[in-house]
Amino acid sequence: AASVIDELVRQGVDRFVIAPGARSAPLALACARDPHVRRNLRVVHDERAAAHALASALATLKGVR
Repeated sequence: AASVIDELVRQGVDRFVIAPGARSAPLALACARDPHVRRNLRVVHDERAAAHALASALATLKGVR
């Protein structure tokens, strides 16, 4: 999971939204361990609320990757 997060950062992803749970635990932990990601991380407690990521990408005119 850490290599996925590292690659996303390398590709220019600068905002992360996670909805922690059993299925996403490895990615959530990798996000929590990365200092760059932690500064730009939003945690939502319902995966449906993670649609915030799409709204954020649209508001900043940055694509969702």
